[in-house]
Amino acid sequence: MLHVFYGPDTFTAHEELHRIFEPQQGAEDDRPEVVWMDGAAATPAQIATACQQFSLLSARRVVVVDGLLSRFEPRKPSGDRSRKSKAKKAGLSPEWEAFVPQAAALPDASVLVLIDAELKPGNYLLKALKALPGPDIRFMAAPRGDKLTAWVRQRAEAAGARIDEEAAGLLGSLAAADLWIVHAEIEKLAVYADGRLITADMVKHMTANSASSTIFTLVDAIVEGRQANARLRLEQMYRDGLSAGYIFTMVERQIRIIAQLLEAHRGTAGDEPSAELAGLHEFARDRAAGQSRRFDERRLRRALDAVIVADRSIKTGACTERTALDLLVTDLLPAPTRI
Repeated sequence: MLHVFYGPDTFTAHEELHRIFEPQQGAEDDRPEVVWMDGAAATPAQIATACQQFSLLSARRVVVVDGLLSRFEPRKPSGDRSRKSKAKKAGLSPEWEAFVPQAAALPDASVLVLIDAELKPGNYLLKALKALPGPDIRFMAAPRGDKLTAWVRQRAEAAGARIDEEAAGLLGSLAAADLWIVHAEIEKLAVYADGRLITADMVKHMTANSASSTIFTLVDAIVEGRQANARLRLEQMYRDGLSAGYIFTMVERQIRIIAQLLEAHRGTAGDEPSAELAGLHEFARDRAAGQSRRFDERRLRRALDAVIVADRSIKTGACTERTALDLLVTDLLPAPTRI
């Protein structure tokens, strides 16, 4: 089976991923063997081999390839005629063309999941996969408006809490439809309410120092080179009960937003802003824009590389989430001479 999850809503994508990891009904001891692969470097042969190698410990195998489709984004044509002609010929190489039908014809016990961020409509690999019958291909975008309010109510109920309509709508708007933040706030509100109905006043009180603003202050301290402050902020977030995995995801997201803002400023991100940028609250966008002014191209590349290394170390088990996050913060801080 082939699954493709892509888009700005990484929360839902990861939830769907964990559903795939769950054992099949009636077979609690049949947990699949999970293999993570870095899509930025994986070859068709490596992916095919990973999907076909079964261990004696599990009858099912799930191969997750993160960031593969991003390699096949169409390039914006330049004014150079020779480059334009090359752009027209761009597409999948023969080895990737052969990979497409292979990905849709995997053994029943093998599951391949391609997970990625937002992609352009003309993505070569995505178009080829969509042309196949059978694959589960879904664009992940967070619900908005009434749908987001309904999502908040459902999540509150799942957390053993009750929330009124005004509070649910307010919580969604304050978190700018970022489901990672909304989910974290619901968990905190459920504990705070302790069986009482969650009201708008409770939401305002609990989100005054919300995870989103705390992430901003942490990233502010990082980009401004305030090492002691960055460490204090990080320790405070741990004391507040935020998991290292959640903090890592939010810092990674903020670095990605900064990169998108810099690309948009240079005119390399297309005419339309990404759904992730378009969905940001004005305050969040202005704050990220201010942070982006502290990054030149070299420092941004270093930051993105550090995020990739940390993410890979978590997925491969080389580091715990907390260790990887601590190392990431160290790597993101500028050199001491710039403090």
